[in-house]
Order: sequence, then structure tokens, then C-alpha cells
Amino acid sequence: MIPNLKNRDPSLRELMDDPECNLQLLENTYRQFGTINRLLAGWEKVYQRYILPHCKPGQRYTLLDLGSGGGDLAVYIADLSRKYGQDLQVYATDPDQRAYLYALKNHRGRDVLFLDDTLEKIALADMEFDFVISNHLMHHLQEDELRTIMETAAGICVRSVIFNDIRRSTVGYLLFSTAIRPFFRNSFIIPDGLTSIKRSFTKSELDRVVPRGWEVKKMFPYRLLTVHQKYDNDN
Repeated sequence: MIPNLKNRDPSLRELMDDPECNLQLLENTYRQFGTINRLLAGWEKVYQRYILPHCKPGQRYTLLDLGSGGGDLAVYIADLSRKYGQDLQVYATDPDQRAYLYALKNHRGRDVLFLDDTLEKIALADMEFDFVISNHLMHHLQEDELRTIMETAAGICVRSVIFNDIRRSTVGYLLFSTAIRPFFRNSFIIPDGLTSIKRSFTKSELDRVVPRGWEVKKMFPYRLLTVHQKYDNDN
């Protein structure tokens, strides 16, 4: 049955957010995130457009991945920095201790520093990063929570904040539930992915929510890219 996706439903809860969920299925989910993010999230194009042009050869930069989950995106960004010849130190943080411990266990030695800190603690410590990114974070949040995190992220960022997430769509929901399903088994990827779509924003909804100075753009396939850029620091 096709769900009614006219309105966002932030009351829904993903299975992996349950502290008592099956740990093996959770770890399978973290592992499969790497595949699904590379297939659908488009981070190399985002990197090419919003990070690469703002970095000079021979200069060191820093990037923080918020809500980093099992760490696959942070590792991927570090790999991209080497591919494009940049000196980029990647940091990653997630408020879920299970994700932090999984990342430490599975990505040790991958040129990423995993922080056991919340965004609030990082901000209070006066840490700054050239770039702050997130992937699939926005749909987890209530609107007031999202504004607060965006404002805090902008406050610790020197160059660009880039939030990449799902765009709610009936077509996207149907494609995910049919075309993707056979490839992701024994994990929470499919049920939580469908819940995430129901929780996610449309462009017009997100335009209304984001703080001043942020730009919301549609991205293929059924994605929303929300960016805050500080051009004055690129010189």
C-alpha cells in the first residue's frame, strides 16, 4: 500500500534508534550504510562543488562530520581528499555511543579522528572547522532542534556547512521499497529507510525551517542539499 506522504511525520521512530535493538542487525546496518551512501547520497559531486574549490594546494584544512553513524562517510571524505590531493583532516562525532564504538572498531587507522563528544560540547570548547557536514541527520530532528543545530554548526565553521538528506517523495518511497530492497538484507536499512522518507522534508518545508543565510537545493535522486557558505574566508 502506498502511504500518504503529503505531510512529514516526525513522530515515527527508526528501529536502529531503539537502545534495545538487535546489535548484530545494527552493525549490519552501519556496514551497509557505506554502500547505500555511495549509491544514493552523491557526496563526490558535493565534495567537488562545495569543498574542493575552497581549498588551496599545500594548505591544511579540517572537516567535521556530524551524526557520523558507523563512520563510513567520514572515511569516504578522507579518501576523496587524498584522491584530489588535499590535506584534509576529517573528524567525526555521533551522540550514539554504539555508533562511536563501531566506528573505532572498524575504521581505526583510516585517517579519521572519531570524537566522543556532542556538538554542544565541541562548540563550548571553541573548536573550529573549515567544513562541517552531515548526512541523513536533518530528518531525525524536530524543526526547532534542526534550527539550533544549524546555527551551532555555522558558529563553529570557517568556510562551508553542508547538510545532505532525503527529500520526501512518493516515487522515491516506491523505488526504495522495491528496487533497493533485494540488495540490503539482515539489517534495518529497508524499514528504517522507509521511515526516514516519511520523516524527511520537502524543499518547500525545509525552506521555511532553515535559518537565514542557508540555501536549500534539490539534488538527484530525491535529495535535499542545505548549504551555508562563508565566502569571505576563501581568499
